[in-house]
Amino acid sequence: MNIGLKQPIPKLSLASAVLGLVIFIGVLLPWVTVFGFSASGFQWGAGWLVFICSLAAIGAGLEGMFVSGQVRTIASWVMFGAGAIGFLVCLIDLFSVPGGAGPGAGLFICLFASILLAVVGAIPLYPLVIKRQ
Repeated sequence: MNIGLKQPIPKLSLASAVLGLVIFIGVLLPWVTVFGFSASGFQWGAGWLVFICSLAAIGAGLEGMFVSGQVRTIASWVMFGAGAIGFLVCLIDLFSVPGGAGPGAGLFICLFASILLAVVGAIPLYPLVIKRQ
């Protein structure tokens, strides 16, 4: 896929930007529902932290697409860290849903997209780990 650049867009950078956007949207969706009322990620738990992680993932993806044209090591660490932090925050919020309430769709979207983001960030780091052993 080439959008007028000298080189094609790295697929992992594109995946990071898309997953960051999915997490961004997931934070705005309901995380907890009780008797027809719902609370988004900003109103429940530490959704603001997941929101910051989504912005970091979008930034790392855009940097790889438009600035460097490749996935740099620092961008990979940002993707992996944002995915791991987002996953842990969503997992803690999932288990802290009070009785009588149910987790919302936005929480599950953020949880699964964060796992995928961590995997996307770990793929370029795999050769670095193997070289050190």
